[in-house]
Amino acid sequence: MNKRERKKFEKLLLEIREQKVAYIAMLRELAISRTQRDASGDISAFTSHPADISNESDEREKVASLITRESEILKELDAALERINDATYGKCDICGGDIPPARLRALPFATLCVKCQTEAEKG
Repeated sequence: MNKRERKKFEKLLLEIREQKVAYIAMLRELAISRTQRDASGDISAFTSHPADISNESDEREKVASLITRESEILKELDAALERINDATYGKCDICGGDIPPARLRALPFATLCVKCQTEAEKG
């Protein structure tokens, strides 16, 4: 991959990273702001219906799961940016071959070519 192509992918990675950081911040704000009182809309600090309590718990778990997933993607994006800096971006970690640009556009933090990814998923 030439320097110009790496620059394009670096720009793409930085844009996606910025979006992920903003999304994680929004999720964290949502998690903080959703107290039982806010979620119930009730004057009291506690909901009295078990279904409401269950729904609140489910929502907190979903938000926590999203934060975890997005944080992992953020780590992968940072690793991809490091590979751009050391000129190893676009090289398969297993076979050392080139990862096709179409795959990198679809999954900019890919570390394996399609063949090696398929083999890795098999087992």
